[in-house]
Amino acid sequence: GGALSNCRPLEILPAEGKIWRWALPPLSWQVACATARERLIGIMINFLRSLHPAEAWWFFAGLNALIVLLSGAGNAALRKVSPHRFTGRDQPLSRGDLGLVAGCILLNSLISIAGWGLWQRGLLELRASSLMATAGTLGLFLLLMDGLMYLTHRIAHWPVFYRWFHYRHHQHQDTHPLSLFVLHPFEVVAFGTILIGSVWLVEPTAEALGAYLFLNIVFGSLGHADAELFPAAWSRGKWWPWLGLGDFHANHHLHEQTNFGFYSTLWDRLAGTWHRRMQNP
Repeated sequence: GGALSNCRPLEILPAEGKIWRWALPPLSWQVACATARERLIGIMINFLRSLHPAEAWWFFAGLNALIVLLSGAGNAALRKVSPHRFTGRDQPLSRGDLGLVAGCILLNSLISIAGWGLWQRGLLELRASSLMATAGTLGLFLLLMDGLMYLTHRIAHWPVFYRWFHYRHHQHQDTHPLSLFVLHPFEVVAFGTILIGSVWLVEPTAEALGAYLFLNIVFGSLGHADAELFPAAWSRGKWWPWLGLGDFHANHHLHEQTNFGFYSTLWDRLAGTWHRRMQNP
């Protein structure tokens, strides 16, 4: 009753063509009715909706640069504090590496702009938000992306493609804090294309997409840190070995025909390419 008697659920605002399905209602009743999570998402959506293309470019360029800096800093810190290093060696950071990292930031910014533009035009949609929808679409999105990235990673190791572009990343058998972003431009564009296509297919919630992007950086950073963050006893648990954490991808850099997955060991187990234990060369 009272001030909340006229509360309504979040609505789909009518517009020409498709529109973000999660737009918040007017502020006059939003403050009274929406949860803190709903208000935060509404602020984010309204901000992204309001951007001019030039503003969007600077926003996404800055965001992608920040991601690289934070990932590199976290990677470097983990190398310092971890009692367990895999190889114990750090790859020297070359000018060529810095050039590829800068290219990765540039291309990821352009891919972000492309996804933002498709969303602005209603060609990409995200589901209405709820905790159940977020959990479900996050799980589905991770499973799909893990499978597609396993497949494309296997293809990247075919000799013709490996010599063309993927070998450059594998020059980092001993990694440095930015090795995750030392990628051929084709690899960056391929990942961005798979990501946008998966968003179109799954239509995750905003929280699910944000959580996936966060987890993607976390898993990638751990896989190139040459250090173990978690207690060794965890790896002997029932579920932990199914996660594609630090030693899983580090093993791939040392034994290139194994561990092609990214977030889980599922696809490698099914295909017979799983290499469980970390071994020094």
